[in-house]
Amino acid sequence: MKINILFFLIVLILSCQSGEKKAQTSLKPQEIFNNNAKLIPIVHSFYDRKYSGNGSSFIVSYQGKNYLISNYHVITAGQFGLEINNKYIEPEVLRVNDFEDIAIISFPGIEKFKGINIQAYEPGEGEVAYAIGYPGIAGRLGKPNLTITEGLVSNSKLLIDRGENGVKRYIQLSIPVNPGNSGGPVFNESGKLIGMTTLKWLNLSSVSAAIPTADIIREINLIPKTKNLTEEAATISLKNRLDLMAISVNEMDILEFGFHYSPTIKLKIYPYAKTTAENVINVFSDAKTRFPNNESGFNQYVSTKLSGIDQIFFFMMVRYLGVHKSESIDDIINSPFIITEIYLASRFYLTLMTLADLPYNEVDFTKYKVESIKYNEDKTLANVSATIFLTKKSFPIKLDFVREWGIWFLVPGVNK
Repeated sequence: MKINILFFLIVLILSCQSGEKKAQTSLKPQEIFNNNAKLIPIVHSFYDRKYSGNGSSFIVSYQGKNYLISNYHVITAGQFGLEINNKYIEPEVLRVNDFEDIAIISFPGIEKFKGINIQAYEPGEGEVAYAIGYPGIAGRLGKPNLTITEGLVSNSKLLIDRGENGVKRYIQLSIPVNPGNSGGPVFNESGKLIGMTTLKWLNLSSVSAAIPTADIIREINLIPKTKNLTEEAATISLKNRLDLMAISVNEMDILEFGFHYSPTIKLKIYPYAKTTAENVINVFSDAKTRFPNNESGFNQYVSTKLSGIDQIFFFMMVRYLGVHKSESIDDIINSPFIITEIYLASRFYLTLMTLADLPYNEVDFTKYKVESIKYNEDKTLANVSATIFLTKKSFPIKLDFVREWGIWFLVPGVNK
């Protein structure tokens, strides 16, 4: 009898929840747009005072405090700033998660806004969805306009395997989005926030994905309560970065390794990375002209013209273009972060080869061991002494890190 009553209660609760969801008032797309337009600032990117692109962001209210939310890849496309009420505003980054592609930001006066209420929400398949953002289509004033685009929730639990980094869950949408939409909010037809636009599939029509609100809330809750971390907290956070680096090396994911470096330092290193890239691309173009149908001759010519970091950069660039088939060499050259990440990853792998005294294909990483960590007084800089273990040998390495935007990043300068 108790089982039957329990079953009845479960059915009743589920029925009430289902009824609540159906009872939500549907709004017209124009209402959803108008209700939120002032809470969705455009994010501008610049490099060397030149405009390099834009993305989207949105202000949320969580536990009585306001935050600006965007994608990590939006705020790292160059030096970034916000435009609110036709005014340029300098933002403050509170926390980022580079692997989850989430950025939590603040700016002067943010508490004056009535932010979008954010709660953990699970949309259902077939639910109407609206993406609002700034796709890179210039309007009358020569800059992108805020737009709203309609679609459906196609798969509320799209799972993407990221190897040792685990499985990442997205909300799959049938909304056609474009560059510039990234970082913008996604609402259902009752105006409830269901996620953040983050990516699209280039080879598929009208297939995009959003990061669920629960993931954004998790990152908000991880914002450091104080800027001065204890040594224990600093070490836990730093070892998390080291573990992620180890996964990248273990999986030979050379294209991903550049993510581990400081965004601020990437911008400073861009001129050096660009010089390297231009040299490599000149050799690449010359080799294609001399050996248009001779792969062996092409490879031999490149190997005689390039050495050291230039040679590794060449192989990484070719691999990058192989993975990102829609992009060109010009796209690499003109993107400070892409080119610098390839350059820094090349430097790191060259260092591993030098310290191991082995060619690239024999640097078979198995594990690492931290020997010591030295911090500065406010725990914003760290020097790690570690041992790298390969299948047949091991060697010491020193790594420098900086804590910015709430997490640790690697900085160049690897040495024995």
